[in-house]
Amino acid sequence: MMKAKTLLTRPRCFCLLMFGSWLILAIITEEPFGLPVPVECKRLDGTFFAHPDEDPDVNKKVEMLRKHILKCFPIDWTVMLYKEGIPSSEMDFKQGVGFIEYIIESINQNNATRTFIKSKLDALKMYDKCAIIGNGGILENSGCGPEIDTRYDYVMRANIAPIRNFKDDVGTKTNFTVLNYDIIRTLYSVLSSEGRTLEKADFIERLKWLNDSVIWYHKGARTRFWAKNKLRYLAKELKVSYNLPIRIAYTYTAIEHLTKWFWSIDVPYTTTGLNMYTVAIAFCKEITLYGFYPFVVDAKGRSIRHHYYEDVVMEYTYNRIHNIPTEFKLLQRLNDMGILHLKTSPCI
Repeated sequence: MMKAKTLLTRPRCFCLLMFGSWLILAIITEEPFGLPVPVECKRLDGTFFAHPDEDPDVNKKVEMLRKHILKCFPIDWTVMLYKEGIPSSEMDFKQGVGFIEYIIESINQNNATRTFIKSKLDALKMYDKCAIIGNGGILENSGCGPEIDTRYDYVMRANIAPIRNFKDDVGTKTNFTVLNYDIIRTLYSVLSSEGRTLEKADFIERLKWLNDSVIWYHKGARTRFWAKNKLRYLAKELKVSYNLPIRIAYTYTAIEHLTKWFWSIDVPYTTTGLNMYTVAIAFCKEITLYGFYPFVVDAKGRSIRHHYYEDVVMEYTYNRIHNIPTEFKLLQRLNDMGILHLKTSPCI
């Protein structure tokens, strides 16, 4: 009898624990209810990669992949681009619904919060040819700069990597820059520090090379309270204090979790590079990747640094955060199918 009672109380304890966790979240966060992933979102089926030679129509495959991507990464919610006229004070980076908002919407049976969010946003258009520039050391002495600057309609970069002293290899054209957690923290720390420092001057120099491009934060901010506060601060500093002509964008959910689920990659976090590529499929007809090469030597035996601009060590075979070799195999497979172009050789 006692054993039966114990078994009955376990589900009740679990429910109370879940309710208590949710209640704490509701108290300490502005948005306890996250924006939902579309119900039609489905993991990419393994049959997509099966027998690629049986259907040589690459465009058909690309459109099929884009159709799957858009069901999970609707572009108007994945790249939530603030309109040009929206002041930084109104950039709230909402990724969910507040407790009171949820109750009101439940009573009125509407989506007033989402409608309000959408009223501040612009939509990205489709581009014919896009380049995604990774920060890999394979770009060093590649001479790919002129090709990157002239061949593509839209160029995407990551984490404000330096350009000025590497123009010949990485180009200068920039339309879209992705920011992760670490660079947000670093930018906040540097820009909020008092006085003029070499580090602050360096980052302002890097930011100026972005011209009027989109800066996109692709991680979660709903329960990461520091992230939302820092994003608001950076939007104000960059747009008002430094008067940089950049556009600010964010996303409706943490992209890395959805990306690894979509591609069926067993890893804690997908890399910024794979996140960029996955989302770019939604608005780019043709995509070429530069600087994606997770090896310490190239095909000719030349030593390769992890980043083209700094000498840091990266363990590719074992990494408790990213599974870079698995991601690279995925990209190689897509390259072999003609769905993307993976540039790993010099351009000269």
